[in-house]
Amino acid sequence: LPKRAMVPMFNLSKLPFLLRSTCFACVFFKTICITIFPSLLIERFFASYYIDDYETKSRLWVAIIAVLSACILSLLCFVFSFVFLSLHRLVLSDFDDQRFQNLARFELHPTNISSIVPHAVCPCNCFLERSFLFS
Repeated sequence: LPKRAMVPMFNLSKLPFLLRSTCFACVFFKTICITIFPSLLIERFFASYYIDDYETKSRLWVAIIAVLSACILSLLCFVFSFVFLSLHRLVLSDFDDQRFQNLARFELHPTNISSIVPHAVCPCNCFLERSFLFS
């Protein structure tokens, strides 16, 4: 296929700053929703350990440890997903025209993978990338 027939990849740096920060915040808060369960387990562990006076004595440090554990786990998930996406884009940018010729030979569309991964990071990409997918 000629170069002009290639489907352009989604470029996150061309988006406005507010939309980019919203996408990253979206990922961070989604991972917090997932990592809130370990923090609840930590809180319940301390409740079981201090079962004698847990209801009467205030322990603020238990809540701080639970919230910090959720934030740290969320940050780790966010960093790993960002590294995965960066490496995926790096690998896709290294492919040459041979990849697109093979896709054309087997009648595959080149957006199978390159359009799915950005949506895993930011669901609002679905409507932003429609012009790339259907042009």
